[in-house]
Amino acid sequence: MLSVQTYALAGTLVEQGLGYAFVDCLTAAVLDPGRVILLRLAPTVDFALSLMHNAAAPGSILIGRLEVCLKQAAELQMHRLKARGRTDVLRLS
Repeated sequence: MLSVQTYALAGTLVEQGLGYAFVDCLTAAVLDPGRVILLRLAPTVDFALSLMHNAAAPGSILIGRLEVCLKQAAELQMHRLKARGRTDVLRLS
């Protein structure tokens, strides 16, 4: 078994035929549909994204813009994922 620290690396390994991986929907949206078959989990598994910064660092006026950019990127990736069409379901129960 191989353990990696990022979803992106896990997805790349699957694209290369080197196993299976659980990844978030944002990572799944950018994987090559010609090389990867997506299996949606049922029931679904919710996840949260968090933004962190050093407690000693002063606040930035750019944080609001970063929030907007992250939301836009997430919406685009979700649209890409839905546009992929059919995905099979892996039932966990």
